[in-house]
Amino acid sequence: RLKFVLTDMGVKDLSKELRPSSKPSSHLSTFSGKIVGLDASIWLNKALFSSPEITVLFHQLPRVSIAHLIAKYFDILHSVFEANNIKILFVVDGARNPLKAHTNQIRQKHNSDACLEMQNLIRTGNQDDLKKITALKKRGLYVRDDVLAGFVQWCDDKSIRYVSAFMEAEWELCKLESDGVIDAVASEDSDCFVLGCTNIIQLLDINVSPTVPNCTIISGDRWSDYVNDILPDATLGEMADFAVLLGVDYLDRAYGNSVSKVKSFFPNWREEKEVILLQIENNGQVKGKRSRAGIPGYVKTFRASANVFQYAPCYVIEAAIPGETVRDSFWSDNFLLQRGNLRQIPAGHSEISLFGFNPESILPQGHTLMDLFSMKIWIRTSCSVLDFIVPFPKNDRNEILPWGCHLDFDIVPIPMQPNSALIIFLECRGLSPRATNTRDQLISAVERVVSQGLGGPAVLPCTDIVGSGHYVNLEVLTCNEAILWLEDGAAQLSLIKQFRIRFNEEFINKYFGVGRNGVRERAWGRINGGHFDIKSMRTAVCNCRTTDGIDSVRICSVKCTPSMKKDAYTIYLVFRMSDDTFLPAPASRCNCPVGRMFCSHMLAFIVLLGMMQSLEDTETFDWFESNMPDPVKSLHSLCIPFQYVF
Repeated sequence: RLKFVLTDMGVKDLSKELRPSSKPSSHLSTFSGKIVGLDASIWLNKALFSSPEITVLFHQLPRVSIAHLIAKYFDILHSVFEANNIKILFVVDGARNPLKAHTNQIRQKHNSDACLEMQNLIRTGNQDDLKKITALKKRGLYVRDDVLAGFVQWCDDKSIRYVSAFMEAEWELCKLESDGVIDAVASEDSDCFVLGCTNIIQLLDINVSPTVPNCTIISGDRWSDYVNDILPDATLGEMADFAVLLGVDYLDRAYGNSVSKVKSFFPNWREEKEVILLQIENNGQVKGKRSRAGIPGYVKTFRASANVFQYAPCYVIEAAIPGETVRDSFWSDNFLLQRGNLRQIPAGHSEISLFGFNPESILPQGHTLMDLFSMKIWIRTSCSVLDFIVPFPKNDRNEILPWGCHLDFDIVPIPMQPNSALIIFLECRGLSPRATNTRDQLISAVERVVSQGLGGPAVLPCTDIVGSGHYVNLEVLTCNEAILWLEDGAAQLSLIKQFRIRFNEEFINKYFGVGRNGVRERAWGRINGGHFDIKSMRTAVCNCRTTDGIDSVRICSVKCTPSMKKDAYTIYLVFRMSDDTFLPAPASRCNCPVGRMFCSHMLAFIVLLGMMQSLEDTETFDWFESNMPDPVKSLHSLCIPFQYVF
């Protein structure tokens, strides 16, 4: 009895069957002086999964560019081919193949489900879920429009040729190789074997020493020999049938129909093809459903899938100048383009009768084939590729800011070692610290960036970079120049009295809600218990990037001694200068574990500001300080009387 199962990308298990091993066994230098075509989608996905920083930034809201990280990966990829004197051509997937709709839906659901689950776990705030959140973020990666645009920009900057396929990149790569435009195809998609590629490069490792094998080169003859050993003198159609029986992106493999089982009944394929196909359709079972409903439409989809391997719709290149080769005309831009097929369609047949759809109906209207092939637009969106490039972040002087300097990593918390967090902090500012640096060295470098603006604008505030060793808490605010703090008490008191907002009960309820009396009681206890040293209070005015753009803001800051820790917390309250609007977290904050929401330290500071606003003209800052409880910190250095110890 034949059943039904989901397949991988390409023909299921075929690469494993045809490759001599699962390790690289050859060198790219085999193709020195040649041209190799690459499936851009495969390498874009590899780039996305190559960097933990991409995993963080990909899910950042509002969306930020990761083009600089994609470029970093492709720089390495390009250098490997360049070192071996190989010219490369990238082919990007074009319109979505209708036969692949089911597979695309599953992939999209896989991504969206992972992102939704990740967001729900983040809202829960359970630290035990951090590892799962990281895994879900990986699962939620995909080649977005702006990622593709960043790749296109990289190709333009490097003067590397890239084109769009009509549908599948592998179809176009095989056609380009058969026409002599390229000499080999570098792709992990096993469809390349069935399509008839001559030289296929797989298992390419771009991170190994030049003296170590970095790829596996498989001749297309291995595929034909493999099938002919099972069914002698197999035609192209029979080879395609064999591939579809193994399971492809267009049709899932019959469940339980392993590679060995297909090989066992395929020698009788010419005589029993129709019988076997009907058996699958009538008796097959969909995985997970133990019904006898069979697989409706299997035979029809099987034929369409096999036909698409032989006669795949693709772009056909012709020389514009008589006597010139297709290869020369393509690389000199003297070529003509039309829409055709991988192989000539038999007389008496149409594409609709073979595939079940009309390829022309898939293309966007109002564009020429050259617009599509040359990637002036992306077929899937019908918009200019450049429209997807996320603008560079700039300050109010129109100066480009370093990537990442305005990001709030708390939106998507990530579990990592403290050193890794500090390294990412510096890399976001254009610096490349060594992973071998000690944490003290990294902290020193971060502090230098914060105070002196090295590698980018000065940053405020830089607090609790690694909270509790679990969450990465990096600042949101950035400013254009070093912050100058006002520490004179009298001047600060004058500024606070001039605020257009009042720090009263109405203010507290507006921004932090009503209730939570335990927090309110602890806040008053902080004031009465001497947890605040008023001498540590300071204010500053600077131009900062907030969640709404560039704003001129005033920052009020003070230190508060915790109940059970030796180090003081630093509290920042931030206000927009234009209207004294309070900017809550992540702008205002305390670097205690809950300081991004509403803590007793932050509330106590607000109460203190309200008390200062209520002072009479004769009551000075020094008078207010003298009437505050003695700061706990000032008592720490005093001797403890003997009788209190024993």
